[in-house]
Amino acid sequence: VEDVVSLSDGREEQWRESHRHNPVEDECEARDLVERAMAVLPLNQREVVRLHVFEELLLKEVAQRLGLSYCTVRELWRKARKRLRKFHKK
Repeated sequence: VEDVVSLSDGREEQWRESHRHNPVEDECEARDLVERAMAVLPLNQREVVRLHVFEELLLKEVAQRLGLSYCTVRELWRKARKRLRKFHKK
């Protein structure tokens, strides 16, 4: 459902145009935010996040891929999430 503001003087279309999202700009902003967030992580945490989130591997599969124990990967994931939450609150 589209929000429409009814303006009596004919500015409705102008309002719609000014509030329209540009998907390309939105995608660039999102990519920039993700890159900045990932940059705050140590390399080992960044790799766990990349494999788990972007390659959609289970933590068990991440552990196998990296040659680490499941417990180590789970702890790296926990620390990465904590650090990313702090980054997001800034």
